[in-house]
Amino acid sequence: MKGNFFTRMLLMLAIFMTAMYFMNMITPPPPAATDQTATPPHPINAPATPPAQSASANAALPAAATTVYDHIVVRRDQFVATFTTRGGALKNYQLTQFFDRPANEEREPLTLIAEMAPEATSLKLTRAVLPPVNGVGAVLEFGNDNWQLVAAPKDCGVAGIEATDEQLIFAAARGDLRVRHIYDFSPVVADGKNNFGFRHWFVFENLGDAPFRVNSLEITGAAGIVPDDRDRNFGLLKAVSGYYTGKNSVSREEDDNNEFASKAELAHNQPRTAWSGFTNRFFASLLLVAPAQAEHTLAAKFTRLNVAEEFLAAHPRWQDLFRDHPQQGRAALVVAGFSLPPQAATKREFLYYGGPLDDEIAAKFSPAIDDIATFSWAFLKPISNLLLFVLEYIAVVTRNYGWAIVLLTVAVKAALHPLTRKSMKAQKGMQKIQPLLKEIKEKYKNNPQKQQQETVRIFKENGVNPVGGCLPILLQMPIFFALYGVFARCFAVRQEAFIPGWIDDLSHPDTLYTVHNVPILGALNLNPLPLLYLALQFVHMSMMPKSADPQMQSQQRIMKLMPIVFVFIFYNMPSGLVLYFAVQSLLTIVEYLMMKVTKEDEPAITDGGVKVVDAKIVPAGKGFKRGK
Repeated sequence: MKGNFFTRMLLMLAIFMTAMYFMNMITPPPPAATDQTATPPHPINAPATPPAQSASANAALPAAATTVYDHIVVRRDQFVATFTTRGGALKNYQLTQFFDRPANEEREPLTLIAEMAPEATSLKLTRAVLPPVNGVGAVLEFGNDNWQLVAAPKDCGVAGIEATDEQLIFAAARGDLRVRHIYDFSPVVADGKNNFGFRHWFVFENLGDAPFRVNSLEITGAAGIVPDDRDRNFGLLKAVSGYYTGKNSVSREEDDNNEFASKAELAHNQPRTAWSGFTNRFFASLLLVAPAQAEHTLAAKFTRLNVAEEFLAAHPRWQDLFRDHPQQGRAALVVAGFSLPPQAATKREFLYYGGPLDDEIAAKFSPAIDDIATFSWAFLKPISNLLLFVLEYIAVVTRNYGWAIVLLTVAVKAALHPLTRKSMKAQKGMQKIQPLLKEIKEKYKNNPQKQQQETVRIFKENGVNPVGGCLPILLQMPIFFALYGVFARCFAVRQEAFIPGWIDDLSHPDTLYTVHNVPILGALNLNPLPLLYLALQFVHMSMMPKSADPQMQSQQRIMKLMPIVFVFIFYNMPSGLVLYFAVQSLLTIVEYLMMKVTKEDEPAITDGGVKVVDAKIVPAGKGFKRGK
């Protein structure tokens, strides 16, 4: 009998709690005003009415929000996003079409966002700043509280929650202010192939009988970004933001994560901020403001985020990544507040982009990020874009980026061939007139002005430009830096193989073998491509004509050391870039052999209109053999 009494009591209590839960779920929301207010875009049954504002500005959430849902998974073709009621936030974001390692290695789908520390979640309302009362400011904290799960997409499989087609809805309350965070997973891009993200917005409702004022809001965007590069040379993480400078034009600011790793906070104080977030070498994680609401944004804000040891212990696969790139941060947007009449609502709209750092793909998602990729200095971007366009066009035909690089090198070499031809002719001319210049130097050694005049005369008479031999090199420098940027940060060559088993990833060095426990160095990678480049450069240097002038001989000896210097520079560079220069060296050798000592390129040296038949250096005072 006693047992039956307790059984009945427990059963009655369970029925009572269940009835109260469903009563809370079906309580209709209060009517919303029009004008500056906005009806929530997806009408949904509201949670229980929160306590009045007079009770406390930071009053506790309704009892319905005590249930924690920490693994709400939304799967779409391009991504898998995991949400939590803790802050109504995104805790993990994985790209299903891309992997963390090349195809020849054991790999997993690429994770872009992970909860790197307790409460380090993304896309959440962190706080609302209220007007000061008696000189004392008040802040409503939302970021670390448990929000009520109101509705979820059907495929999430959350039991006991209203099912929707494309929306995930959280709710929270503070006094007379109720907030709903609505994520919408309907396609952002019409073609369905580049939906690397989703829309989301906050609906703010004043449930009280008096106006409710909020001065500003802070919306946390990306809380860190998982590095995508095991090579510390190119995998620098960046804090980035964009701001409108015109109706549709967006400028950007960026800082390496080192800039704020040693600081508590860093801000990009630009009105009409369009977006903020982080980039790694090949991907971006960005919170974007809906273009129509850019007038509301005040600044982008970045704060230091310390990665928890527990997180690293739970993810041994990522330990090397974070050891090489320990700088992490939280990105946020500071948004202007609002004033709500009683029973009114308004909203702030955003988008989240988590996808490739590629202008074409990003532009399809939003025009505000159509210039998100940076390869080098801004003034070199047109060159980078042109080279990238040609490279990708060739790759469509060859279906291999390695061969595309080879053909691109041929195209660049062919375009510069006229200059190279003039350069070689100028070099031959310089070598021929060296004895004349030496004679002038000796003859007018006490008259520098006359020496300069005669030197210029010799140059003019023989059509020799003293810097002509350097012109192709100077013109190739912008191409070099542009290509360096393309191969260092271009998404198109990420994990693209050229020769399987050797060059498995054109965006990384062509390491064939690693020798461990090398004294001083620790580990030494065997990268054959830079060594091949060195060998080709030595072959090219050995073909160059030798000068009899001691000064020129000294310069030639120095030039022979340059390939060794470049090998150290190239050794840990992307193999795509080194492949370009190795092929270029090979083509230069072929070019030199084709042009070697042809009659039309052999310069005729004159002095004062008299042709110099033999310009060999003779004993001082005897001059040169001349003839007509």
